[in-house]
Amino acid sequence: VITWIRSNPEKEKEMLYGPPGKNNYAVVLNEKYAFRHIFKNGGTSVQTVTGGGHIKLDALGNRSVLAVVRDPIDHFLSGWAECGFRFTNTEEEPSFSQEIDLDTRIQNFVKAAKSCLVDPRSRKREICLNVAHAYPQAVFLLDPYGGESFDPNVKFIGHLHEMSGLLKMVGFGKKQYKKPDLDARSASQNAVKVEAFPNDQQLLSDETLRVICEFVILDYYLFDFEPPVGCVSKVHSDMAMIEKVSSE
Repeated sequence: VITWIRSNPEKEKEMLYGPPGKNNYAVVLNEKYAFRHIFKNGGTSVQTVTGGGHIKLDALGNRSVLAVVRDPIDHFLSGWAECGFRFTNTEEEPSFSQEIDLDTRIQNFVKAAKSCLVDPRSRKREICLNVAHAYPQAVFLLDPYGGESFDPNVKFIGHLHEMSGLLKMVGFGKKQYKKPDLDARSASQNAVKVEAFPNDQQLLSDETLRVICEFVILDYYLFDFEPPVGCVSKVHSDMAMIEKVSSE
């Protein structure tokens, strides 16, 4: 996948812009393992149950890393809601305004995210830093040392729903929890996010789902999730080209 992307400088610029979060790289679980904080994938909850904070990449030591992923559009919408909750109706980012329809708001957000990638100075620094909450999950797993592959520290990747089982597998079961609730921070408990920034794909037009899919398409290349109908042919045709490059 990466070889194919790097063969096209334009695609490389659009897709391989990570990984973000080097300063809040992971949460230590024990002496052998740490949890990679992919934004909006349970990192704050893991902090809560471990009672620990983030560590930088250079503090990882010899620990192996595990990570969790979720449906790419579900993840994107969660990131959009996080940014919208922080910046809605502010002078910093009028495109989050709740005065316009849902599809337009989300498509405006994708444009804002892309502009941050092309020129981070095009918007205030706080905006572009927070847009990373909606980045494809795969960019968090790119080699942080600038290599040609993925983060060599990451040994296990599971689904977000498997979080408690993954933690138990690496020796951090419920008996080790500092606090009992792994769902310590849920968007469903935030009334503003639920009402103003709904995470419900059924509310979106096919065109908006296609726009989101193309923004997070790296996740569809690399993880086993079904893309929305309007994006299926794009994903499948790209994967055919990727497989052709791999066989050459």
